[in-house]
Amino acid sequence: DQYLLLRPEMLLNWEKEILTYTQKDSPEIWQADLWRRLLAKTDTDMHLAGIYAALLKSNLAHNSKLLKILPKRLFVIGVSALPPMILNILEKLGEIIQIHLFFTNPSPYYWADIKKDDAINPDDLQTDHPLLAALGQLGRDNLYHLNLLKSQSIDAFVIPEHLEQSACLTQLGDLTSQLAYEIR
Repeated sequence: DQYLLLRPEMLLNWEKEILTYTQKDSPEIWQADLWRRLLAKTDTDMHLAGIYAALLKSNLAHNSKLLKILPKRLFVIGVSALPPMILNILEKLGEIIQIHLFFTNPSPYYWADIKKDDAINPDDLQTDHPLLAALGQLGRDNLYHLNLLKSQSIDAFVIPEHLEQSACLTQLGDLTSQLAYEIR
């Protein structure tokens, strides 16, 4: 199930007997074999990965049935992360309708390349903000994949006026100010 959503290209390669990993004892070997056996027992060759690949290759502007049922604009709000497959589908739909994707971000700066360091020496200078590093790989991956999209981006990060660097009187205000101003 997760492979269909998160690794559709891998499944399509498995159908062609192309492996992603080259280790002889990789679990991918038996997984690819199992995938091909499952496909051989089904009535159709269209599964989510195949439909996804066909969608990305298609010219949606010539599909009159699709154009009639789709809204003129699609708003995606409040999603903390989307798999790359869904982002690519939204990007493809963006060729024929307006897609507005709103996502929360704790910082106005790009932080997808921050690494979590569990063994931080307090005597060393720290360059990455530990809270952003602790937000996890999912948040970093999502930000990375969003930046890969061919789209128009409007940054709307708002830093409240009361959080000016020198005006923070609470720990929460100080933390928010650090994320807004002192990320790197």
